[in-house]
Amino acid sequence: FYRSAVNAGIWDDPASWEVSTDGSDPFTPATVSPNVDSGPITIQSGDTISIASSLNVDELTVASGGVLQRTGGDLFIADGTGVDLIIQGQFRHIASVSQTVFNGTATVANGGIIEVTDNTNDQSVYASSVDVDYENGGIFFWNIDAVFPSGTYFPSALISESPVFRIAGITGNVGDASTTGINGILEVLAGGSVTFDGVGVKTFRDGIIGDGDVNQSSTSGMLQITNTAELNGSGTLNVNSSTGLVISASSTTILNADKIIAGGILTINGTLDFGSVARALSITDEGAGSVGLTGSGTLDMTGAD
Repeated sequence: FYRSAVNAGIWDDPASWEVSTDGSDPFTPATVSPNVDSGPITIQSGDTISIASSLNVDELTVASGGVLQRTGGDLFIADGTGVDLIIQGQFRHIASVSQTVFNGTATVANGGIIEVTDNTNDQSVYASSVDVDYENGGIFFWNIDAVFPSGTYFPSALISESPVFRIAGITGNVGDASTTGINGILEVLAGGSVTFDGVGVKTFRDGIIGDGDVNQSSTSGMLQITNTAELNGSGTLNVNSSTGLVISASSTTILNADKIIAGGILTINGTLDFGSVARALSITDEGAGSVGLTGSGTLDMTGAD
């Protein structure tokens, strides 16, 4: 059993680690660094361990408050017994290195984060791989001004789980003729924005949150919400006048904050619920094109302000 022993250390340095024969105290200073054959490995709260050279590993847990970051080398998650990588804290991809190879499986727990700050070799794989399971409240943080490809994100997320695809801000347009599906929540942080383009449908299964803006180009396919979901945060939804934002027949979407939908069409085929707290929904013509509210669903204004 290995556990981290320093606030900031390099994986290959034995001084970064302590070891125990059974996972209980006493832990003693390690003489070699851990690898795929070392048994359970834990990065403890308050510790940051950097992977600077190639590594093959499994039975690895990043505890809440702990950080594992890739700064160099290749990383292979081996297929051992059970889940091979558990992220309760933070995993940071911060260097121009290869994709992490998931021969085994990973779980991002509630509050756990995988953060990408360098997109060399397309690091959206952390959210699109079927071998990475995001539990309810698990977060993929796209903390880089780079376009991610169309495709399905959080493919392993159960309908009852709402992981979060968090974006700091992207200046380029996201999307093409293919569909883009986020099986969770889209979050755009304050000061940032994202623009969706291309005729493919964009699905944000569990809603849209955050204080940054979500923009839909005039030629974009529809933006849709399909599950029990929420609209939250102060960010404006700038939609177009041809396809706009659709709350599908399968969705009950709760308005958990005052929200502006500007420039286009909001179609409610399911239910938009204002909840029990006073909320305001403004549909404005601040964007290009017409403004409209349409659909065959329900607008529940019990909590309307």
